[in-house]
Amino acid sequence: MENMVESLALNKSEFGDSHPDVAACLSSIGDIYIKRGDYEEALEYHNDSLRIRKEALGENSLDVALSYLSLGDIHASEGKLNKAFEEYNETLSIRLRCQGENHPDIARTYHKMSQVCEQQDQLDKALEYSEKCHSIILNTLGGNHPGLADALTTMGNINCSRKDFEQALKFHTEALDIRKRNYGDTHPSIADSYHLMAVVYKLMGDLQLSLDYHRKSLNIRVQSLGGDHPDTASTFIGMADTIQTDGKTGGGH
Repeated sequence: MENMVESLALNKSEFGDSHPDVAACLSSIGDIYIKRGDYEEALEYHNDSLRIRKEALGENSLDVALSYLSLGDIHASEGKLNKAFEEYNETLSIRLRCQGENHPDIARTYHKMSQVCEQQDQLDKALEYSEKCHSIILNTLGGNHPGLADALTTMGNINCSRKDFEQALKFHTEALDIRKRNYGDTHPSIADSYHLMAVVYKLMGDLQLSLDYHRKSLNIRVQSLGGDHPDTASTFIGMADTIQTDGKTGGGH
């Protein structure tokens, strides 16, 4: 942070207060505040960056799109989903004009819009955006790209919410396969896929398979993240909930 503040002061001294390099420094400082969870400070810096970029570069600059994206991320983290969607849509509009319809950045924007719609229970719209994301990544980056696994995971989650469990498992399995090819068998993202599959199996009533996948997830998370990590704790909670459900239904594992 200290280095970024010094860089901001130097850029202001050399270029003035309304230069794109000043906007870039403001954006970087805003990103640091996002990571700290200080969203009010992050908003201030990213709004200042957006204002400078609009004045210096024009409304259709990709840097302006990036500022809108950051503001969307902040508002999504705050739970202000309508505002986040508006800002992601601004990002999308600029990127479509500048980059065309078949660019990975367009896919990433659709991914974020899909996640917002999913949180708002707008599942049809969420699935539409995630399918667009999936199609663009497949066409531009290929069938083995980690971004494709992320898109498939989102599609799996949406179908789970729609209670289309077979389709959810299909997407989660495809995501798992891609992640294994990219990262090996013990990466935290592998554990994430196993965890989501465990959730689907529980909702389907297959408690034994749910426990099996929770155990797979747990083994990886303990090894890669440690026993005190929140994701590891989430797995323990999922297993306990599944075991409790199994007891209530007369099972015993």
